[in-house]
Amino acid sequence: MAIWLKHLYLGVFIGLLGVMVYISPAGLWLEEKYGLYWLFHLRGAVTAPEKVMVVAIDQYSATQLDLPLTPRLWPRNLHAQLIDRLTQAGARMVVFDLIFDKPSDIIAHDEQLVASMEAAGNIVLVERLVHDDSAFYGDLQERNEHRVTKEGPIQLLPAVANAIKAHAPFPLPKSARVDHYWVFKADAGDIPTIPSVVFQLVTMPLYDDFVRLLHKVNPAYAEALPVQEETTIDIEDLIFSLHDLFSHDPQIAARLQAELNRDSVLNSTDK
Repeated sequence: MAIWLKHLYLGVFIGLLGVMVYISPAGLWLEEKYGLYWLFHLRGAVTAPEKVMVVAIDQYSATQLDLPLTPRLWPRNLHAQLIDRLTQAGARMVVFDLIFDKPSDIIAHDEQLVASMEAAGNIVLVERLVHDDSAFYGDLQERNEHRVTKEGPIQLLPAVANAIKAHAPFPLPKSARVDHYWVFKADAGDIPTIPSVVFQLVTMPLYDDFVRLLHKVNPAYAEALPVQEETTIDIEDLIFSLHDLFSHDPQIAARLQAELNRDSVLNSTDK
């Protein structure tokens, strides 16, 4: 057998072996545990975006402010003061990774927090998901047990929920290293998570342009979407509508891209 043919067979065998390992659970585990580590190690640290600021609650902050180490025990008027400072500094959006589902011991602090949230008009809150694993019997005589597992959010304080722009959960895998996250949580009714909600809010200035583009591709889809009004549009409902649109018609994204490219060519020709 010619030497080049042996090399060809060897290359094909190694390639097929690599594909088989990659698509197997072991391949995914190897890629996440070692492949991603070395890729990030070779890339090095990435500079944080200049327009994003993280205000962290840590042990040093608690010590300096003479407050409990548990964030939920911090006085809520302090959070209100933070919102006011961020608003004055021109923050476009403020996302709180704190749960406000119960009244605090000082009602005046709750009222101050609600007032600051309403004045800012750009607050997004994380909400807690609860896990329910229940059993029922399909056949009482044979005692066939079936289990139902579901998740759902805990309701925020009504006054807080009415004062904010949006709210969503942000569940993460319970592992030593987080390699992925959920954009929509299927076990909780396919609800959008914080990344989806924040992305939708950031892109809202382009929403009217998106609807006009969609109207050229499919007028029925465009007319089914809500009209943007600053005080009335519900972000969660909008995300559900857009999610259903792209899920039921996977080709709509390609048609929108083609129409957008066509508009770009026409605009450049007019100039």
